[in-house]
Amino acid sequence: MGMTNKNIHFPAALESGHRRTPKRLPEPVAPRRPAEIAARLPEREGGESSDGATPPARVLLVDDDRATLAELTDYLSARGFACETASDGEAALAKILGDPGISVVVTDIGMPKLDGVTLARCLRAEALSDRDLKVIFITGRRGAEEPVRALRVGGFDFLTKPIRLGELHRAVRRAAEAVRGARLERAAKAELKREIAEQRRKLAATTRVKDAFLSMMSHELRTPFNAIIGFSELLLDRPAGANDATAIGFIGHILAAARHLQGQIDTILDLVAVQSETLELRKTDVPLGGLIDRVLGAYRSKLEAEAIGLEIDIAPPALAARADPKRPAGALGHLIGNAIKFSPRGGTIRLRARGTNGAVQIAVA
Repeated sequence: MGMTNKNIHFPAALESGHRRTPKRLPEPVAPRRPAEIAARLPEREGGESSDGATPPARVLLVDDDRATLAELTDYLSARGFACETASDGEAALAKILGDPGISVVVTDIGMPKLDGVTLARCLRAEALSDRDLKVIFITGRRGAEEPVRALRVGGFDFLTKPIRLGELHRAVRRAAEAVRGARLERAAKAELKREIAEQRRKLAATTRVKDAFLSMMSHELRTPFNAIIGFSELLLDRPAGANDATAIGFIGHILAAARHLQGQIDTILDLVAVQSETLELRKTDVPLGGLIDRVLGAYRSKLEAEAIGLEIDIAPPALAARADPKRPAGALGHLIGNAIKFSPRGGTIRLRARGTNGAVQIAVA
């Protein structure tokens, strides 16, 4: 808060209550008309950002002396500020509430109907926190009483009469810069709030996917474990004299279940590696025929148990893919496993592989 006590002549003293003519002091420079002043200014200073990101500050001048309002308006307008005027506190309050574009108020403290301090108190009561409104008070009284009153109601600056126009200009410019800074800060906070909400939305979606994955994986891990345990118990409880063919069949089921379990564990480890960005791919030429045979080896017992037929169509027969051998094997295993799960007993699964535009397409239906 700047507290200024400078002397310069106004057309009339800005006094509250009664009016009296002060002793006229010499002007430091010859007065110029607004057009002459504007012509000498290198740029407009209305608080507008260089990139036009925020609108320029609009100033409301409040005083019950018309001559004072006219001089202040001409002076600030010549320096790029869009100015409005009001002759008393009630009119000023109505204008501020009805015009959200007003962001800086320069008001005399002593006025009829509604004085400047009461005006500021009313503005605070209206909870105009999103307006970034800055109030500059002007008074003709000396002493600390009125500055303290102004500070208590949120005054931005305080000027005493008679006042230099340059001091007024600097106070208004500081207020305009403060308004612009507050607007930019609020916009940045709003953008940050939107970004946080978006990140929360993404996190919630990721959590749902993770939960679904864990639910599915718990089932997929239990299934081969049950097979391994069950067939192992059958081998242990096998009656004396049971033929080796039965034992070999049980061992085949155990092996298939163990391979399936290994595939599920590999999938989990791959997901961890992807998340930590440590997954490495070792690409080589992978013949599709051999890849399909290896993957089907883990599912033949299921296919036989469900009497599901299998048709394989690879064209050309020597078709190969450039890939890390583990990755297409895992993907193909998931496709075949799902096909078995959702095929009726006695049905047929068709596997088709084609080379297209330098890529390999594998379809399981």
